[in-house]
Amino acid sequence: MKLLADENVSRYLIDELKHLGYAVRDLKQISPRASDSQVAQIAVSAAEILITHDSDLVSLLSGKKYPSLKLIHLDTPNLTVNQCLQIARLLHENGFLQKEFTFLQVHLHGQLLSISLHPPTQ
Repeated sequence: MKLLADENVSRYLIDELKHLGYAVRDLKQISPRASDSQVAQIAVSAAEILITHDSDLVSLLSGKKYPSLKLIHLDTPNLTVNQCLQIARLLHENGFLQKEFTFLQVHLHGQLLSISLHPPTQ
């Protein structure tokens, strides 16, 4: 499973996903300050799942320009180290990254973490 972490994704989440065996590229290292369209294009061209906090990138899913874009949206900014570790482990242990999806939303409500999976549209 190949992942692309947007500039706003915590280093702790990136490192934990790598520790769990995932190939994760950090956008800060490849294309800092890329536009949303450039970020989507980078992810699509490398067949990577994009991880982001950016709600604007979610809006690209509704268009026809990037039909193969897969996105994990972290809807809580400023995650703690423990929250990053919890998210990575939950994604891994429940097999979410092996499932077919277009959009996966990670919600954090206080101490409760939930994931909404949206399968590919036909």
